[in-house]
Formats: sequence, structure tokens, C-alpha cells
Amino acid sequence: MQILWICKRHYTNKDLILDHFGRLYHFPIELGNQGFSSEVIALDYFGRGVVVHEEDNTRFRTLPVMGFRVIHAWQKIRCYMRESRSDIVIASGDTHFGWLGLRLAKRHGLPFVFDIYDDYRTFGTNRLPGMKRLFLSLVKNSDAIVCSSRNLAHALESYAKRAYVIGNGVDTELFHQTDRLKERAALGIPVNAPVIGYFGALQREFGVETLLEACALLKQKLPELRLLLAGRNRLGAKLARAFVDYRGNVPQTLIPQLISACNVVTMPYHRGPQVDMSNPCKLAEYLACNMPIVATRVTDLPILLAQCPKGLCEPGDTASLAAAILDQLEIPCTVRFPQEFTWQSLAKKLGDGLRAIV
Repeated sequence: MQILWICKRHYTNKDLILDHFGRLYHFPIELGNQGFSSEVIALDYFGRGVVVHEEDNTRFRTLPVMGFRVIHAWQKIRCYMRESRSDIVIASGDTHFGWLGLRLAKRHGLPFVFDIYDDYRTFGTNRLPGMKRLFLSLVKNSDAIVCSSRNLAHALESYAKRAYVIGNGVDTELFHQTDRLKERAALGIPVNAPVIGYFGALQREFGVETLLEACALLKQKLPELRLLLAGRNRLGAKLARAFVDYRGNVPQTLIPQLISACNVVTMPYHRGPQVDMSNPCKLAEYLACNMPIVATRVTDLPILLAQCPKGLCEPGDTASLAAAILDQLEIPCTVRFPQEFTWQSLAKKLGDGLRAIV
């Protein structure tokens, strides 16, 4: 079966091609091991050149869409569609990608699947008039939707013909448990310091300000405590604290080393429209590294971390977050990594769903 994917090159602050990042990279690759072939068209809002990357039964192509290149990109997509002789179209990344994918599928009489890894109605583009209505129309007119979380599927399944829940996985060749002392030596982190980690977008709705305040509280009891951070900084000077070790927006390949250098890693998210429907990529990465986790009770996290209830805390509650971190520092509890979080297992579920449609 030949699949045409329509998506964006840059998402979740990562590069699909260079970082080999996330579901839009790993699903096509793993489906290739199940006998599928994929042509992935990744629209690029930043670059001007075309990049082609081939791996096994998958070919990734980027298409610049800056300015008047949008018209050229549409013509090229139609050309690739004819060349690939696709059997099904999958679109992902935002509402307008879904519209583009559905339009292509209808034009060629093919089934269409809308991959919804976040509630796209919370994205900036969906503030435009009519976009939220268009989103629901796409859900209704797709042959199936794929949702990254149970909450998202529950919110949309009454509109959809079929709804599959397929979360975000992890590359276990990259993310796995390593020696903490070795990683600390490489990173210049003191051997005996209690180190708390958070790796992702540094912004208020993800609870990073609450994490800063919780660590300030803990530092009164643990003077050597460090907060190790990496990701795009949207908090500015608020990170300028003596206990903060901010490493910048680092490549995906360095994240496992930072995780392994920590005593406890965190997902301190606040409740909100986007977070409540999400399935954070960080969860699978943390679990694959066998780390003690502290997370707030949002989205599916209480279910997925039920083996370690002491690591759960209330969103936006500094004292609750600090207490959970301290508990995990004193008597660490880890959750066994579920094999269904591997990309191979998740792609098997997706492949079964696609065969039921075509």
C-alpha cells in the first residue's frame, strides 16, 4: 500500500528531517517495515530549498511555501501525487493541512485519514474566522481520525466515522538508561547535587514558572539543588536564578544525556485547552530512560503514571509540586516502560487501522 503524507517540516520546535523527530518521521519509517511505502511531503515555512531524504520504503521531500511559493507547492504536490500512485492520503499538523489532504484525496477518489496530534483548534492559525468550523468538518469527512490522546478522541469521536487513539512513542535506540555519573562528568554537573530536569518549551502554560518557584522552595532544604533546563526559552529573564542550569535549545540527540544526568524529571503542565488534549512526547522519553517522574494531573498522565502515584501533583500548585519532587528524590519510584510506547508497536496499530480502511 502506498501512502501520501502531507505535513509540516517543523513542529514541536523540532525539524522532522534533521532531528528524525516524532510521529511524522517514525510512523512512515516503521510502516515501511510492514510492507507500506510512503511519500512524505513536508511543507517548509522557513527554508527556500528542497530537501529529499530517502530511507527504506520512505521518501521525505520538503517544499518551501514562503510567499508566492504556495502556488508552486500546490502544483508540485499534485505532481507527486500522480507519481506516487497513492492508495491513501494522510494529513497532519494543523487544520489547513487536513483541508489540503482531504482535497487531494477527494480529487483522486482515495480514502483520507486526519492525524490529530494536538487539538488544532488551539493553534494560532485557527483564530482565523471559520477555521474551527473547518476543523470539525474535516473530522466528519475523514475516513478516519487518529488522535494522540484518549481525551482528544473522546472529544471528537462523535463527529468521526472512525477514531483511533495512537499516542506518541520514543526511539529506544536514542532514549535509554545510561550512567548518571558519566553523563554528569560530560556535562560538568556536580556528582552529588540533586538535579531536577525539564526539557521542552519553556513557557507559562507548561508550568515552568511553577517549577521555578517549587525549586526555589526546595533549595531552602537542599542548598545544592539544580534545575537543569533545555528548550526554547519564552520566559526570558525569569530563568536568571542561581540554581538554574539552562542549556539552550539543544539538538534532539543531546536530550537523553540531559535526562540521564538528573535525579528527577518533570512535566509540570498547567490545565488548558491544548494541554488537556495532548499526549506529551516527553513522557515516553522519560520512561525509556527509566527516570523517576513528577507530573501534574492533566490529560492522560494520571492513568499512564498510575504505578507511581507519589509522582503526581496538582497543576499550578507550587507546594504540591515541591512535595512530589522531594518524595521522588528521597525514595525514587519509576514506572516500567510499556512496550506499546515504541514506534514499532504504535505503527503496527496504525497499519492495522489503514488496512481496515483501504
